[in-house]
Amino acid sequence: MKLNDLLKGSGVSAPSELELTRLVIDSREILEGDIFCALQGENQDGHFYAKKALDKGAAAVIIAENRVSQLPKLPIEKSIVCPNPLKLLQHIAASYAANFDLKMIGITGSSGKTSTRQLIAHILQQEFSVVQSIKNFNNHIGFPLSLLEWRRHHQFAVMELGANHVGEIKALCDLKAPDMGLITTIAPAHIEGFASIEGVQKAKYELLDAVPQDGTLFLNVNDDRISAYPVKSREVIRYGLDTEAEFSVRIIGYDEMARPKIEWAGVGITLQTPGPHTAINAAAAIAVAMKCGCSKSSIIHGLESFLPDASRGLLQRINGITLMNDSYNANPQSMAAAIHTLAKMACSGKKYLILGDMLELGSLESDAHKTVGRLAVELGFDYLFAFGERMEEAVKQARKMGMVNAIHFVSKDLLVSTLKSITAENDILLIKGSRGMAMESIIYALGGKH
Repeated sequence: MKLNDLLKGSGVSAPSELELTRLVIDSREILEGDIFCALQGENQDGHFYAKKALDKGAAAVIIAENRVSQLPKLPIEKSIVCPNPLKLLQHIAASYAANFDLKMIGITGSSGKTSTRQLIAHILQQEFSVVQSIKNFNNHIGFPLSLLEWRRHHQFAVMELGANHVGEIKALCDLKAPDMGLITTIAPAHIEGFASIEGVQKAKYELLDAVPQDGTLFLNVNDDRISAYPVKSREVIRYGLDTEAEFSVRIIGYDEMARPKIEWAGVGITLQTPGPHTAINAAAAIAVAMKCGCSKSSIIHGLESFLPDASRGLLQRINGITLMNDSYNANPQSMAAAIHTLAKMACSGKKYLILGDMLELGSLESDAHKTVGRLAVELGFDYLFAFGERMEEAVKQARKMGMVNAIHFVSKDLLVSTLKSITAENDILLIKGSRGMAMESIIYALGGKH
């Protein structure tokens, strides 16, 4: 597409011959003919890399007008100057997406949104051409970049939308509104930014609010806050676990690694991701896939063949020890789900909880971490190893309840060396914490993959 066609209404223009092939914000990823957008973040300023991007073959760079005087070596004929590069990126993405008539499925939620999005895309790919969000690109920068991945042959787009504050999902939907909307869960997550659980609910509702009158809403009937959404005459499809919803699944058992076997439409289906919470993700995926026209056989095959990302519950076997890598992120709901999942696993060795802080919980912080300590004791874990000042509350609570092997570490290196010295064959370790705690470094140190 001609870049100038996408710039209409922005007050900015580009060289007339310039085509949009790819728009990139990381100069290390530049390929010949790309357009580099210089964004200024907390730790990096893309303007310092604009010249490098051109040297690597970028066709043009998007820069802020108040930075031009600081970049005298940039050729003006290859510079697209604007008041705000981020706003221009969003304008370009919205204009670009408006050219497509594919069906967009928008997904948000306090937890499970990435896994559910990937599962839905995986199932739809059995029969259709599907594009989905890049990695976990779901915010004001990542969402527009994911929109720019759409192509003419795509029939469905499965897009993830995230937020830390009220109003952010609405802003994303203003760029491109979903034809179908799904909220996985509404629970305390990023509560610091939302102020309360009611704030979380208001923010998540913004996705469903954006679905047009001829669109479809998918409601999780096992979540009271989601099922209470005022649908306003739009098509509603309800799903859940052991319910009377249009699409309901039932857990009929678990294997030794706590991977659930579910029953749907009279068929037994074994999921590859551990934990009972994965069954509700499956119900959501079934509901969406059926609405989109997938056959039952494709849905069953998709459910049984889907594997999670390495950091979202993937099981790894390292030197006889099983690692449950759930290190990508954590909130009270997802932490409890992971702990209960480990409790269900068959184990002839010891079970370890290796947990980092849950961040952005505001006034819920202390109680949430104490609850983790209580769960460690009540579910009978052998060890609780904690990292981070907030998770020390969990250790104190567990020790108060008699768990002598609840230990707080101020150093990841010491935590890892302790694990290496005491773990043995057939032990199982759960590694989990908020993104800011980078718990994947413990996975690496133990020889696992992330």
